[in-house]
Parts: sequence; structure tokens; C-alpha cells
Amino acid sequence: MTLPSIRSLGLLIGSICLGPVYASAEELTAYENDQWHFELKPLYLWFLGIEGDTTMPSSKEGSGATSNFDEGELTSAFSLHFEAGKGDWTVFTDYLYGQYSADNINISSSPIQGSSELTMHLAELGVTYRVLEDFWYRFEVLGGVRYMYVENKFDFYSDGLDSLSAKDSLWDGFGGIRLTGFLNDSISATVRADVGGGSSDLVWNVAALIDWKFKHWGSAYAGYRVLDYKVSKQALGLNLQAKGPVIGLSFYW
Repeated sequence: MTLPSIRSLGLLIGSICLGPVYASAEELTAYENDQWHFELKPLYLWFLGIEGDTTMPSSKEGSGATSNFDEGELTSAFSLHFEAGKGDWTVFTDYLYGQYSADNINISSSPIQGSSELTMHLAELGVTYRVLEDFWYRFEVLGGVRYMYVENKFDFYSDGLDSLSAKDSLWDGFGGIRLTGFLNDSISATVRADVGGGSSDLVWNVAALIDWKFKHWGSAYAGYRVLDYKVSKQALGLNLQAKGPVIGLSFYW
């Protein structure tokens, strides 16, 4: 049984782990003097489109259903990102909560309809190491652990049919790179790419953005992100790709 296939546009959720994207004079001094430096992304908007499908075991022996998300909405979301660095090393953590729901979903080719709710908690803990840096660029390698708790519920509108639900916790390691180019004193461009696996068969993440540092303590950024999950487990299968533009603010001290 497959539940559900997800296709939506224009959703707003947040959380990304791109890290510091601009080397101001203060930041370079902190690096050279081996001082601590910090960054906080309290919330940003991801204009998200989701495509994919999930599978779950049936609640009754031999029963099954297929549903499609033609229309849906993000009912709640929260995100937070924080970094602390000293010298060549930076530690980062990231958290995302999102809940997506859709009503009036048709089950397979039958006239049975229902509603679906997909809940995700996504967290990261990792480190970056600065390999190279010059006036115009910075190159870092990164690695860490990514955790996702996902729960999928489906409620039938028809009487006599049990609700279906599945949930799972996924632990994955990842590794990748982050490259930042400094265009001038206030504008920079950053690309991050990483790939990993563990509980998941494959997870890959790519993000690119342009950052404008308007003060020594703050910047505004915009870009694009793609996050792709492939999971084949008995409790819950997942084939999901989230992608779309992002905007937000960063604060430094």
C-alpha cells in the first residue's frame, strides 16, 4: 500500500544549515586571533514544493490504499539554526518542525475519500573545518549527524474504515563541502552540498544563496535549497524531495 503521493507548491517552512556566508573584517580578525564567533538564524522562509510518496503497512490484513495530494497546506512550522566557531572549526546545530495536511484525498480509483497529515521533526548536529581561505573565498569540509522523525496519518471519511498511521525515526550521517565567495565588502555567495545515509538509503542536500551584510551584526539572504530522502523500511517507506527558494536573516556576535 502506498500513502501518500505528495505534490504541493508555495508552502512556507523554514530551516537551513548554510553557516556563515560572509567574511567581514571583524570575522577575519576573530579567525586570525582564535576568538569565538557566533551566528543565529532564528527563522527563515522556505517557499517549498514537495514531491514524492510514502508507504506504510495496512491496519488490517490484506487491506490497502493509495492516495494523492492534489492540494494541501502547511499547518504549522518552526525553525532554528545556531553556530559557534573558533579558529578553523565551527560547530552547528539546526532544527525544523513542519506539519503538512490535505483534505478530500481520493483513495486509489475508489470513491473513498479522506484526509492526510504528515509531521516532520528534522535536526542536525555537525562540524565544519576551514581548509582554505583567501580574501576572495573560503573552502570548508563538513560532517555530522542528521535525525528525522516522521509520522504519517490518514483518516477515512467513510464509517467502518480504520485510520492508517505510520511513524519512524531516521538517523543518518552526512559529509560534504561549503564554498563561499566574497564578491565585495558586503555581498557574498555560498554553496553547500552534502550526502549521507544510515537509516535512510540515501539523503542528499544542496543549497545556494546570496548574502547581503547590512551591519556587522546582521545580514539578509536569499537562495534556493533541495533536500532529497530515499527510505525503504518495513515500518515506513519514503521517497521525498523538498525544494524551493529561501529568504531570511542572520545575526552575528
